[in-house]
Amino acid sequence: MFQRPLRVCFGEFEMDEHAGELRKEGIKVRLQEQPLQILQILLEHILEELQELSKSKYVMAYWMALIYAGLKQIDNAFQSLEKAYQEKSPTLAFLRIDPRLEPLHADKRFEDHLNRLRLPALAPGEPEEIRQKQFRLMTE
Repeated sequence: MFQRPLRVCFGEFEMDEHAGELRKEGIKVRLQEQPLQILQILLEHILEELQELSKSKYVMAYWMALIYAGLKQIDNAFQSLEKAYQEKSPTLAFLRIDPRLEPLHADKRFEDHLNRLRLPALAPGEPEEIRQKQFRLMTE
C-alpha cells in the first residue's frame, strides 16, 4: 500500500518527513536524519504545551488537528476536527485546501467532514499545487 509522505508546514518552511527534506519558499534543503528527528521532537513538544495550555485557556481545535495530522496521529486529528465542527470554527473553511491536512485525505472520515461542511469533495488526481495556491491566496 502506498503511504503518502508526511508534510508539516511551519511559517515559510515545509518539512517532508518521507523524503527527509526541508523546503523554504519551495527550495528543497536536504536534511540529515538527526535534524529531522529534532523537528519531530519539537512538534511533539509544541503539542504537549498546547494540551497543557488548553486546560486553562481556549486553544483552537483546528490547530490541534493540524499538529496531530503532522505527527501522523490520525484518530486524534479527526477528534480535534470533530471538536472544531462542534465549536463552529470558521477555520474549517480551509479544510479542503489546507495542505497541512494532507495526511488525512485518504481517510473516509475526511470526506465525511467535507460533506458535513458542504465543501466540494477532492477530485481524484486533483493537483495538490492547485489546493496549495488556493490556500496561499486565502491566507495572505
